[in-house]
Amino acid sequence: MKRSLSLLIITILLLSVAGCTEPTSSHTSNPLPTVNNLANLNRLLKNSQRYWGIRFGAEIALDTAEKQSNTRDHSSTNVQVKGIDEGDIIKIDGEYLYGIVGSEIVIVRLYPIEEGEIVGKITFKENFLPQELYIDGDKLVVIGYKYDYSTYDRPVFHGRWFYYSDFTQVYVYDISNHGKPKLTRELEVEGHILSTRLKDSYLYLITNKYLWYTEISGNPAPRYKDSAKGDEEEQKKLEEIYYFPQGELSGFINIVALSIQDDKKEATIETFLGNGQNIYMSHENLYIALTTDNSTIIHKFAIDKQNISYKGRGKVSGWVLNQFSMDEYEGYFRIATTSHRNESLNNLYVLDQNMKTVGKLENLAPTERIYAARFTGEKAYLITFEIIDPLFVIDLQNPRAPKVLGELKIPGFSNYLHPIDENHLLGIGRDTTVTNIWGREMAIELGIRLTIFDVTDPNNPKEKFVETIGGRGTYSEALYNHKAVYYHNNRLAFPVWETKEIVNSPSGRDSAVSSIDYNISFIGAYIYEISTDNGFKLGAKISHFTAEQMENLHEKWYIDSSIKRIVSIENYLYSISDTEIQIHDISNYQTVKTIKIQ
Repeated sequence: MKRSLSLLIITILLLSVAGCTEPTSSHTSNPLPTVNNLANLNRLLKNSQRYWGIRFGAEIALDTAEKQSNTRDHSSTNVQVKGIDEGDIIKIDGEYLYGIVGSEIVIVRLYPIEEGEIVGKITFKENFLPQELYIDGDKLVVIGYKYDYSTYDRPVFHGRWFYYSDFTQVYVYDISNHGKPKLTRELEVEGHILSTRLKDSYLYLITNKYLWYTEISGNPAPRYKDSAKGDEEEQKKLEEIYYFPQGELSGFINIVALSIQDDKKEATIETFLGNGQNIYMSHENLYIALTTDNSTIIHKFAIDKQNISYKGRGKVSGWVLNQFSMDEYEGYFRIATTSHRNESLNNLYVLDQNMKTVGKLENLAPTERIYAARFTGEKAYLITFEIIDPLFVIDLQNPRAPKVLGELKIPGFSNYLHPIDENHLLGIGRDTTVTNIWGREMAIELGIRLTIFDVTDPNNPKEKFVETIGGRGTYSEALYNHKAVYYHNNRLAFPVWETKEIVNSPSGRDSAVSSIDYNISFIGAYIYEISTDNGFKLGAKISHFTAEQMENLHEKWYIDSSIKRIVSIENYLYSISDTEIQIHDISNYQTVKTIKIQ
């Protein structure tokens, strides 16, 4: 009887203890150690800076349209993953345009065109510079930098030094009255913007704060301020900051999750001792990649509204070009890299949900490097280049055994690949020619090259159509920023600075280069109608420059007149610069109205 009573008491106690267990931390699925104190931080930083060297790398949905609450047909920002928005300098909602012009935000009614006019402006303090925007229903999100100049003691040299620490600032406005935007939320986090995303009314902001060696004499933990919590600036506690063992630790990464629609809900801010260069975000996970020496480490975080939990890390050989070199599909993470072992080599790796490498292709295209990558379902497309441009079609149906299906070698290269449909790709890049300079065969970059690739037969990819623009030196933001690409309803547009070649008499042994001058002949935007049957049809060349401005271009740079973005609403195309918005009839591209901005 006594024994039974004792067992009953023990059982009750155990159940009581189990019921009092603390809630599981968001990090316990793959726990990380914390910094805890300044002495440990110093030790971690010194060990990291002694052995690690960072390699700095560079930093898309078949159609750019993401239908919002307005059912009117309109374009939107060109993004990597359908349903996940990316910040840009211009946003439209089917009726209004919101744009960054210098240090201001302008709000312009675009539709109907008879009522087109500037209806509002937002100005900021002198030390704030807006960088990108989001629209979410009746909320406008402005993200930018706030600069804080001050002085500090530098113990290494025992002197007084002038420096600035940068803060990323987020402003949220109620724009239900477009003429009078109302500020409803402010958030600032120390560090510069690595990248941002918007999904289901939640903003995800990733910032880096670099740690210079001299800062570790004081507490360098990131500071932040959230209006939902109060007006006081706070600083992250070292015991709340996690670090990645055997990882690069030259700064702090802040991952911020913020509700756009709930101004009273405090933001989630998770801070890690580490660094990042490129990010990829799926609907469930966030990946932060960092290249150090000749390898890339990828950290995986699960995201669910404001819940952020660390899931693990993977490591692959080589460095990452940009966000399009990464992708997630059916639980697998895929990444394309270029490594260097005596010569450049290109690789593709497949990692499982635990970030363990389960499949790989290595040593592709020796001596070349990746210029563009795009993943579409069970296929990957890689552009590598040195003298000619191979397009690789890679089969990922079996993630544990990726294989090259086909390869196409052509002149030039693509910097950006955009799916037209399941059998065709659009490439935007450079035309090239091969010449001999000082006894060495080299590729010389020429104008912009547009290509339609036919991958109907993945074992035999074809270059179906080609269009070239301008001569050597012709430039477009679309070559390095996919957000400058407009692609909607089989219509392509992008900003262009076009040059024409003036051939002089050859002189010197380097005559292949020095005998040609390049003059700017056009600044504006090219608009094409795209067909996989007929290729590229030039619809129009649109410019905001006057003849007088072009004539005096070498005396004064009229940068404000450069077209930055092209958008569309219903049957109208809008070309946007800092000076004006031109409205064009989409049927004939004639200008039907101009709205002056400044």
